[in-house]
Amino acid sequence: VFEPGIEDTNAVRFTGTSEDTRVSYEDAGSVFKVNWNAGDRVGFFARTAGEELRNNVAYAAKASAATTDFSPVAYSERIRWADETTQHNFYAYSPFSEQAGTDPTAISVSIPAVQQQAANNDTAHLPALDFMYAGAEGLVKSDDPISMNFKHAFSVLDLHLPMKENVRLMLTDIEFTCTSNTKELVSFENGKIDLATGKLDLSGATGSNSIRLECGFATSDLEDQHLFMMVTPGHAGETFEITATINGTKYLLATRTVPEAGLPAGKVVTVDAVLPEFDEEDLYHPEDLSAGGVANCYIVNKAGATLAGIGVAVEKGFQDGGDSLRREGYPIKSLAIIDSVDDGVIRFREDS
Repeated sequence: VFEPGIEDTNAVRFTGTSEDTRVSYEDAGSVFKVNWNAGDRVGFFARTAGEELRNNVAYAAKASAATTDFSPVAYSERIRWADETTQHNFYAYSPFSEQAGTDPTAISVSIPAVQQQAANNDTAHLPALDFMYAGAEGLVKSDDPISMNFKHAFSVLDLHLPMKENVRLMLTDIEFTCTSNTKELVSFENGKIDLATGKLDLSGATGSNSIRLECGFATSDLEDQHLFMMVTPGHAGETFEITATINGTKYLLATRTVPEAGLPAGKVVTVDAVLPEFDEEDLYHPEDLSAGGVANCYIVNKAGATLAGIGVAVEKGFQDGGDSLRREGYPIKSLAIIDSVDDGVIRFREDS
């Protein structure tokens, strides 16, 4: 950050915004927004026609907002105007990497082949996978901050699973695979991007024609499921399959051919899946014990957890719920057990 009490009138000031990414499945045109967090680091480059002024200087976001000012992490590395009349070009990217290099037309980027989502409709994993870039060219010295409009380099795939009543699934993972071309890079390492144009160069990259999204959570039949993964844009005319691993069995959810326009960078592309007929043994069945008199008490039979015990404030001993659990071997401790309720008289079990 800037050193206290020091003001450099020749220092370049920057402010940045991130573009809105339209979500295609909502007719209202709602947006998928990425906000800055205070302290987020951004790499900046400064050029004139004949000079490299600064290479990959780390700046930090000052505020947690969609638009924020940036200040240099190290005051001594601040970017300064060369003079008052020379045209300057500025380029930036996020997240910052010390290994980005000195060439703003060839910044290293990657998309991992394995990604993780913690819960339904959760997008918390996406910012760490995102890459944004910005450029501002032909500028002369000004006291106003330079506005950097950051764009997203990659595409977001939203797999929409329309759930059915009484169909619950324990999702292990989702796979997005290009089946028409095994050399098509959906995930990659050691790619390059030009910060001036946003063009990806994957000629020297290594990668895979698929991405696996690890889930490890149970679905609900009360709400549709949305699974998100970061993928490379493009792939015009290529065919993809989306599969789900459920209880060790792989099911085909969708087969799609990408339109000639390709998957657009910086956008969320929704794929509507059609649920197949699942084998009964692969369905996820919570054990509902409410019919036995233990209201709202559920034991999940496939969660892999060990039940240590059941604590009850007031047990209705005149119903079979508690006793049925004891017969199954579950340890139960009730603070009080009601044996009967007759003519407004409540009788408690003496040894409870």
